[in-house]
Amino acid sequence: MNDFILPAQKQIESLEYAMRSAADALQSNDNPVAIVHHNDTDGLSAGAIISEALKRTGREARHYCMEQIYSAPLAAIYDNHSGPVIIVDLGVSKSHKDIIFHKTRGRPTILIDHHETDSETLPIGHSDFFDINCTTYKIDGDNYASASTVAYLFASKLCDVNDLAHLAVLGAAGDKNNTEKGRFPSEGLDKMVEDKAQSVRFEDVYQIRLAQEEPFQVMDEIINATMLLGSVGYRKQFEAETGEALTGPCLGMRILITGYDENTREIVKNLEKTKEKAYADLVQHLLEKKYTELDNLIFFDASDFFRGMGVKTVGNFCNHLTAPSRQQEFPFIRPNMYVMGAQLIEPITLGDTAIDAFSVPDVLKVSIRTHKELEARIEASQNFSVYTLLKMANPKLFASSHKLRGSTIVNRNKLLEFLENCNSVINTGESRPLQLPPELEFSAEG
Repeated sequence: MNDFILPAQKQIESLEYAMRSAADALQSNDNPVAIVHHNDTDGLSAGAIISEALKRTGREARHYCMEQIYSAPLAAIYDNHSGPVIIVDLGVSKSHKDIIFHKTRGRPTILIDHHETDSETLPIGHSDFFDINCTTYKIDGDNYASASTVAYLFASKLCDVNDLAHLAVLGAAGDKNNTEKGRFPSEGLDKMVEDKAQSVRFEDVYQIRLAQEEPFQVMDEIINATMLLGSVGYRKQFEAETGEALTGPCLGMRILITGYDENTREIVKNLEKTKEKAYADLVQHLLEKKYTELDNLIFFDASDFFRGMGVKTVGNFCNHLTAPSRQQEFPFIRPNMYVMGAQLIEPITLGDTAIDAFSVPDVLKVSIRTHKELEARIEASQNFSVYTLLKMANPKLFASSHKLRGSTIVNRNKLLEFLENCNSVINTGESRPLQLPPELEFSAEG
């Protein structure tokens, strides 16, 4: 049964109270702020909003763009900062709870999110921890609030950010693929923020000229650019028009804040070509039936095709496979299937920071997506949501997810067991917990 409903005023007031408390704690600590955010359009938009709000209040901030939270890098971020930590659009798992609990003392940690997360994964009651995940307040993060919307509402407690509302609209649209429907996000908190952005001419903000002024086309171009820079360009550095060397996600945030330029447009065009070639090669691989199929689950390993790219790429490819408009192109995917794609996690870097890269040997990110037919069954509680499936099949490394899409990390030598677990959950509702890989364990003393 879906516990989430269209947010009522009471829910919104509770969320805003939590935001004000978090803002007060942030403003009472003058140390530089660490912003740890996701690398998709929603995460980059949310990170940009928080960054701009802090800049307007005279605060120094450092960005750490992560594809998802890993224990050792998260601990290192805390160790390298004495000030507040804001975690945006990443969720937390049980393996991260101890890090936050032991490292947060004396400085606030603020969790800004819209993924479904169990309260048992959070250090509830910790006086320096502030949970402003909309799902905690029974506001549906799939349909009614993106991370960038929650970030915008939080930022509004710090200073005037009305002129940044369009960033939240871009983040929400990118997260939900709503622009292909020819409309903005239009429900719940997303709708509230959309109304604030109605006066924005996206084509003016991003210096994009069209034969016919159509804001949705402009939004699509910016969303596609940030998605490519954050995923395919995640591990690369590019020379910005200013001469700076920026990582893909940093360049994506630059676009969101300051607009497009011809140099960046050319970078994005080349990334698109790289992505299209990798996609075409992988599709051919799958058409040759090089995948694993269980009862209602199909799995493939994309590691060889997306080498050197961020692991968000495999999730984007799963979106490509399950798009309703492409159903005829991929006959090997039945509409009732959970679609799972894996990509090897290469050494984890934190951009241009002084923190060393972290090696995570033989660990895969597994992304899961669903077809429209399966989505309808999930919404009707006839099938497990992706959130529930991952939570049951891989509880120790389960971080956060959405109802219809999500991801987890799996040690390669546990992959078959994980897939069998997923299949068992789908068919019987039962599973066996996987053993946590030693390199992903966290010691509170370490």
